[in-house]
Amino acid sequence: MATLSEFDFEIKYTMRNENWVADALSRRVIVNHIATMSSYGTHLHGGQQDDKYQQLRHKLQQQGIGDQDVDYHLTTEGLVIFRDMIYVSNNNELKKLIMREFHINPYSGHLGYQKTLTTVKKFYYWLNLEKELAEFVIRCLDCQWVKENSKHLCGLFQPILTLEWKWEVISMDFITSLPRTSQQHDSIMIVVDRLTKVDHFITVKSMNSTSDIAKVFIRDIVRLHGISKKIVSDKDVKFTSIFWKELFTSLGTKLAFTTNYHL
Repeated sequence: MATLSEFDFEIKYTMRNENWVADALSRRVIVNHIATMSSYGTHLHGGQQDDKYQQLRHKLQQQGIGDQDVDYHLTTEGLVIFRDMIYVSNNNELKKLIMREFHINPYSGHLGYQKTLTTVKKFYYWLNLEKELAEFVIRCLDCQWVKENSKHLCGLFQPILTLEWKWEVISMDFITSLPRTSQQHDSIMIVVDRLTKVDHFITVKSMNSTSDIAKVFIRDIVRLHGISKKIVSDKDVKFTSIFWKELFTSLGTKLAFTTNYHL
């Protein structure tokens, strides 16, 4: 009791459903940031190399209390305030010091871009704040080392099918936007046997229709190797068209589509 008597405090009653105990991760760190603002004192009063800042500060000094801008005003310490936020001059060292304070310090916890931006904008403002803070967070090495993976978990591994004969399973893909040949071919259709890795590179035109590609496939692949049981390809419009599906359905070939554009 003797120790408590030295402090001037007030006891307030809190309802049971509102009396939540904050753990170390959920405590707000605003008090810590306010305590460290005093270390910025000499820097916040600077800005001698920022002409725009000096002109704004001089303008506010010349105005009376009633004539000052609604958004800007000067404090008794001579700080420029913009909408209840300290206006920071164009000082790169000062900006980095503030961003480091709100992002890297132990009680900041290396929060993401949005949470760090929300906390900084409660106290400070400068031009291009969002852009500079985004670059600062992206370049933070600690965040890169322990970056959380936000992707969905992968499914179970699927065993690779054991192929019994060549040209039963093939993969197909296209290389487009190539220089045109004398015959106006500007694309290459690649057909690879999944067992022997033997491949065919067939020149085609990017403007060829699905029926034209089917004729080329029958002429250069089916004629030499017969009908394949399975074709692995990406989701190209030529393979997902109704004609292409009906053609291979009638031939008894299954089309398997991949999610990535590679063989």
